Amino acid sequence: MLRLNRPREYTLLTKQHELLAVKSNVVLDSSTSIAGLVETFQKSLHHFTEERITFHPAEEGAPAVTEKVLNLQTDVHRELERIRHNVARAIDVNYQIALGNVGASADVVLDGGKVLFERLPATALLDLKNSVQEIRALVLAIPTLDPVKGFDLAPERGAHVYKARDVERNRTVKTQKHMIVVPATTEHPAQVGVISEDIVTGHVQVQEWSGLITPAEKGAMLDRVESVSRAVKAARARANEFEIDVKGKQIGNALLGYIFGF
Repeated sequence: MLRLNRPREYTLLTKQHELLAVKSNVVLDSSTSIAGLVETFQKSLHHFTEERITFHPAEEGAPAVTEKVLNLQTDVHRELERIRHNVARAIDVNYQIALGNVGASADVVLDGGKVLFERLPATALLDLKNSVQEIRALVLAIPTLDPVKGFDLAPERGAHVYKARDVERNRTVKTQKHMIVVPATTEHPAQVGVISEDIVTGHVQVQEWSGLITPAEKGAMLDRVESVSRAVKAARARANEFEIDVKGKQIGNALLGYIFGF
């Protein structure tokens, strides 16, 4: 006999988060049931066949001898009925979650109580969560001004342009200078050495402008994106508390009944 998998039982759920919590298991049960039955149809056709081979001797009065017996273990309709619960349950849960997504909504409220968005649907909140995560990664990647260079706003160059502190430095050239190391004596000539000397030829002024932002600006952006992230998370939790009237909201059995003729 085929081993019959007992369907996992679930209590009647009425809240969106309850349906979301069991969705993965319900869908897995359905997929596993279907895959198992497909494998049975492909590899275990003998379970659907009963065969009896009997030898009847030509000699009068000799008893018949049963040489082979293959018992019928199941039939297609029984196997389809066996997986019916799991498959119908997955269809129903997906349908009920979709119904909940239509009605479930919540405000996005920032830490200080400011309502950023009103009555966003649950699906929009999920998309917003993903978008905020991408924006946070973008903010983290923003380069900032080097505070050592003393940048200040330069409004004459643009609203968001900064100018660094001017830096001046001398430009020099190296020259060689001869000098007497040891004075001459009556016995020995003077010893002359060569030394290098930097001669200032002028000065260089370094000016720098930048379109980057300050570390403080970046920190403020991160604070705001974190605030929005917390608000969206809280809004999703509230939206998922949405009560769903699941009575009469089952379509799985009707679908399978039509296809398989239950």
